[in-house]
Formats: sequence, structure tokens, C-alpha cells
Amino acid sequence: MAAGPVPRMSLGLEKGMLPWFCCQIPGICTFSMIAVLCYTAVFFPTMFACLVAALSFYIEGWSINMSIFMVVGAWRMRRDSCKDWQAEFVKLSEQDPACTDVAHFVIIPSYKEDDNMLKETLENLARSPMAKNRLQVLLAMELREGPEVREKAKRIIADTSHLFAGISATFHPPNIPGEVPGKSSNVQWAFGKVKQEYDMHLRKEFDTSRVFLTVIDADSILHPQYLSNLAYQGMTMSREARVWRMWQPPVLLLRNLFSVPGVTRLSGFATVLFELAGLANQYIGSHITYSSYSMTLALATHRMVNGWDPDVIAEDHHMFVKCYFAPLWEAALKPTPSLLPPKPILPKVQLDPIYLPALCYMAESTEQTYWKSVAVRFQQARRHSQGIAELSYSLLQYIRLCMTVGFSALPFVSHRGILCIIWKMFTVHILNAVQATSLVLGAIFMILKLITWALEGGLSASFAGGQGFLASLGASDISWHAVMSIVGSAGPVMTLTTITTFVVVRDCLDGTYDKGQARLILNNPAKPCLSLWQKFSLLGRYQWEVMTLAEPTVLVYGMIPELMATWSLVWRGTSFEYSVAPKPLTQGKGE
Repeated sequence: MAAGPVPRMSLGLEKGMLPWFCCQIPGICTFSMIAVLCYTAVFFPTMFACLVAALSFYIEGWSINMSIFMVVGAWRMRRDSCKDWQAEFVKLSEQDPACTDVAHFVIIPSYKEDDNMLKETLENLARSPMAKNRLQVLLAMELREGPEVREKAKRIIADTSHLFAGISATFHPPNIPGEVPGKSSNVQWAFGKVKQEYDMHLRKEFDTSRVFLTVIDADSILHPQYLSNLAYQGMTMSREARVWRMWQPPVLLLRNLFSVPGVTRLSGFATVLFELAGLANQYIGSHITYSSYSMTLALATHRMVNGWDPDVIAEDHHMFVKCYFAPLWEAALKPTPSLLPPKPILPKVQLDPIYLPALCYMAESTEQTYWKSVAVRFQQARRHSQGIAELSYSLLQYIRLCMTVGFSALPFVSHRGILCIIWKMFTVHILNAVQATSLVLGAIFMILKLITWALEGGLSASFAGGQGFLASLGASDISWHAVMSIVGSAGPVMTLTTITTFVVVRDCLDGTYDKGQARLILNNPAKPCLSLWQKFSLLGRYQWEVMTLAEPTVLVYGMIPELMATWSLVWRGTSFEYSVAPKPLTQGKGE
């Protein structure tokens, strides 16, 4: 009952050809493209070089676009961090107290998280001016953690209950049929508590569009003005617009920036780049919620949404797609009087950025050894890669909608919005993996050719003035132009992404966004801010890591996990296992 009405659209629970076929599409696309690359590498080297160049140009162009909008996002974070959003909200409430009275629920799902980390997250939440009067916190805990989890919750609540209007805990039971143990099923269980609290205490005072629901990870440090900014943005728009809104802070994985291996650090930089640039650049298609996000209770309880689906891994992406399609299905299934023309089926859900950062940890072994930290980050990358199932879920929603109302009945803006979401997922999960595979195949092809050439006496012949290795390949001018274009453009693109990402890193270290948050970065060298020499040395260090570790990072945390997840989706469907990545136990106090 807590999971909402049945039946609902699900890749895992539904039987039939269409859900199965949607699960096959990512694998068909990925492995057919790789097969083409393998075939051309053996029989048509010129075509292979051109395909590798085309894939690389697309990824490089995408990286340049993100780098540009990364700067835009960094500027907007600086701008909004300087504002007193609570004062803005108070001014608004003075003008119309009735319509601006709001309530907040924050759900914090956790599984075997450190007590100190949870307390630090809660103490940071208490810095919000709305904490004592308007904020209800729910610790969404798992009974599979063991019998001591209830005592753990009691300790944490006893230590922090004076900081909030209310704080309680829910305990998600294990082994519920049709559920996947993880964040989504845990949040859905806690969501039942939210609805209960609303019915018991808030229904008379608040309509559901004035109750804001925020989900954060156990290590997420929200900006103290986040809830005030959220309330201000929500209450300055109409109720209709507010109901269909979702909000997202830029998630910055920088808390343990200096203690993780270089490959893990680069993957964290890539996430910062992708998330901040994605929020800043929503002119063509919407970004997708990630990690920490907010919505109104009205949207979460909408009959086409009914909370979180408990059988998915990537709960953030899945919830956004589910909400995005909700107004489309509402319009499609709503009966229209025969004398009136049918209402257009238009998208209404929009993701609005709140340019106040949320700081989080990167995955790191609690023993803080290099290879164990690499291993736990790889486990986390495998879980993230399982988000490829949301591409299949989006296709299932889209195909079903077109089958229900007709392809031509959907306006162009609806097709464009859906296809932009699908294309973003396709780029992240498929094109990135295929492009990385193409570089690996190219390297293997060159190494095999070099070995063959050397064994056939090419090395001694070249010393005697004969044909060199490159000339022996017999490649055309077209293929060499393609190869050189990849090599020549990679350096400037990497430099651009390094510089633009470092702008955000520097601001976090200096406490530009919030002086109180700078201390939360482990071993922060800023005292009280980075010196000119520290800035140049850090920038040089990151540039060196990008130039030397970028490809290993893509292979270990990108290509390999994505291919594994795609293969699993083809053969096992959505029967994924949710793995929790450990975070450092020692809480960071900036030096």
C-alpha cells in the first residue's frame, strides 16, 4: 500500500514484450556500435579512424559546452550565496502572510552510516533559519542494518531534537516482495510517515503545494539558506506552477577532495562539471535530478506519481522521469467533453536550480588505503551505471504514451522535452562508454600492428633507412587527419575543463559560497583563503592529473561499469543489487 496504486509502470514487475524490449534497447545500441567499431578496425582502418574521430569530437564538444556553462553556474552560485534568502522570504510573508506560510520535510535515508556523519548533517541543517519553526526531519533507516539501529536512532534524535520543529525515524523492513533494498524503497517507506504527519498535524494549516519535501544523502551538507531560497522560489510562483516544480542544488563532491586517489578525485570533478553545467544550461532540454532534490508534497502525492517506486536503483533519475510524465498522462487520460477540443498534452514539470551548493563526500575506503578506495569507488560506479535502466524506463513511458494518444497527438514541445531527456541519458550511459571503447580498440589495434611490424623485421629495416612503422600501416590521409584531430584537440579541451572546474573548487576552499562550509573539506589548505602560490600549485596538480589519469578514470569508473550494467540489463533485466559506498569515518575539520 505504501508503494502507491497497483498496477504501475515498471520494467521489473510488468510482464510482456514491451518492457522486455525496452530493456534490450540500450544493449542493442551499445554492443552493435562496438561491433561496428571492431569490424571496421580489422577490415576498414580508414573508416574506423573516422568513427573514432566522430565520437571523440562529439564528446569533446559536449565537454566544451559543459565547461562554458560551468562558469555560468559558478557565477550564479557566487551571486546567490551573497543574498539573505530568509530576509527575502520574510519580506514576502509580510506582504501576504497567508500564502507564504510553508512547512519543510527533509528525508535522510541511511544504511550503516557513521553516527558522527549523521549528526554533522543534522547540525548543519539546524543552521537554516527555518529549522526550529518549519522543519520536520525524518531519518529513514533500514532494519536490515541490525537490531542496534533503533538505539542508534534514539541517540541521534536525543542529541538533535532541540534543533528542529520535529525529528523522528522510520525503519524500513527487509525482504518486502517486489522491492529492491536501497534508497528508493527506503525513501518510499519514510514517505508514508510524511503523509501521516501531514494528515495529523498540517492538513488544516497547509495545502500540499506549501509543504516542501527534500531528499538528501546522509553526507549532504546543504547551504544554510537552501530551505529559505526554496520557500521563496516556490511562493513567488502560482500554485499550478509550484505543484509541477522540482528543485536541485549543485552537488559538489569535494568534502574529502585531498584524501581520495587521483582517479576518484577526477571522477568527482566530472560529476561537479556535469551537474553544475547541466543546471545552468536547460535552454533546450531539462536537467535530471541527482542525489539531493526537492518538490512539493502536492507533486509527490499526485495520483500519477504516488511517491517513489521501491523496485529501482537510481531513485533520483527515476523519480524525475516519473514526475515528468505525470502531467502528460493526466492530460492524456482525462476525459474531455465531446463539444470541446481536446486539451494539448504538454509537459509541465520543470527542474529549477537553487544555486546554493550541497557538499558531499566521494566514495572512500574507511581504511583510507589507495587500492581499497579505488575498489569502493568502482562499486559505487557500478551502482551509478545501473541508472541505464532509467533510459529503458523513459522509453517505456514514451512508447506507451504514443500508443495511448497517438504519435501525432503529442505536440512538438512534448516530443522535444522527452527526447532531450532520453538523449542526455543516451550520451551519459552509451556514447561515453562507446567512445572510451573506441579509444581502447584503437590502442589495441596500434599495439598489435607494432608487434607484428617489429616481428617481421620492420624495426631493423627502419634503422637501415627503410620504411618506418607509421608508413607501414598504409593508412590514408583521411585516417591520419582523423587521428591527429583527436590528439590535437584533446589537450586544449582538457585544459579548459580543468580551469573551469577549478574555479568552483577554489571558491569552495576559500569559503566563497559559505564561510561555515569551508571547514568541512578535509585537509583544506586555505587559511583563511588560498594564496596565489597555492592556487597555481593546485591548478597545476589537477591539470597534471587530468592529462595523465583522465583515460584510466574513464575506463575504470565509466566504460567498464557501464558495459557491465548494460550486459546485466539485457540478460537479467532490472535485477540489480544496490551497493552502498563507504564514506570516511573521520569528519573533516579544515586545518
